[in-house]
Amino acid sequence: MHTEELLEQCLQALTSGQDLPPDLARYLARYPDQRVEVEDLLAIAQRVSRRPQAELSSAGRARMQARLAERLGFDPRALYAAPPVDDRLLPEAAEPTPRKKPFLSIGRVSLAKLRYESPPSDEDISDARIREVFRDLTREDIRRYIGVRGEDYLYYRQNFPGWEPIFTFVAIVLRGLKRLESLAG
Repeated sequence: MHTEELLEQCLQALTSGQDLPPDLARYLARYPDQRVEVEDLLAIAQRVSRRPQAELSSAGRARMQARLAERLGFDPRALYAAPPVDDRLLPEAAEPTPRKKPFLSIGRVSLAKLRYESPPSDEDISDARIREVFRDLTREDIRRYIGVRGEDYLYYRQNFPGWEPIFTFVAIVLRGLKRLESLAG
């Protein structure tokens, strides 16, 4: 038998308040090396079970939330929603104002507050599709006219059917803007 299996059977017997099964006791008596390993691990398990539960301080929780928000790329203030208003604390005459749900929210995090990042710049099929339609416009031209979010929309829109006519129309408009800019400048 493996030490892990022996330890698991011993822990099950001890946590349920029963004695070790006779076959397990005989096995451990026959193999003293494994018995010593299991006894050491049981002693460790007993010491660990006596330790108090770890509690996270509010300052530690705030630091962890700030690091998580930074790593995920959204505003950490989105995690700190206003506490719910207790109706029993309000005066009788005042009507409670309904709490407005943030626009485009998932849970307590508003999608409008998330930092927007452009997709990776590696040459893939999405880049090839965009290059095919916007062949005479550079990436800088596209960003200048429709912005980073507009460029991200081009990547997003490719997941839906009928993206080609929309891209063609946007390309025509951008070419017109570029032509007007060259005539004015």
